[in-house]
Amino acid sequence: EDSFGSEDSFGSEDSSGTGIDTFPTNATTTKKGVLFMERQVDEFVVENHVVCLKTNKRFSIGQASDDTALNYNVNYIVNGVYKKKKDKLILRLAFDNSKPIESIKLSLTDDPQYQFSGTWKVKKSVTTVNVSYQGEQAYYQYGCGTTFGF
Repeated sequence: EDSFGSEDSFGSEDSSGTGIDTFPTNATTTKKGVLFMERQVDEFVVENHVVCLKTNKRFSIGQASDDTALNYNVNYIVNGVYKKKKDKLILRLAFDNSKPIESIKLSLTDDPQYQFSGTWKVKKSVTTVNVSYQGEQAYYQYGCGTTFGF
């Protein structure tokens, strides 16, 4: 660990001021964090989802934050896997009600505002999504410790 505190095997948490931490693709222990997902629903509407996440180098599990649940009147759980050789994060969302399982396929991006970009698919409808990640500090800041566990 260095003086900034190690978040994963890539080194310290973000110190560039962008507010984005490196997604823990090589974590040998479970890491806590938050995914900030900007979903372009149509030309004029953007949904902002905050997802509480626990992840290691193999799997991710999560759920909608309280803010997301309240803002969109939804509650969902998330499971996913990071495919290191392809630098892809694949997530599946399952809602509490009878909606179909939704699929989010993300790839690493060079965009300084986001770590991933990709698609969010619901049945045959596909929308664009951009995602950034913040580590454990954001996990507790967004109330994930009380809703998704310490």
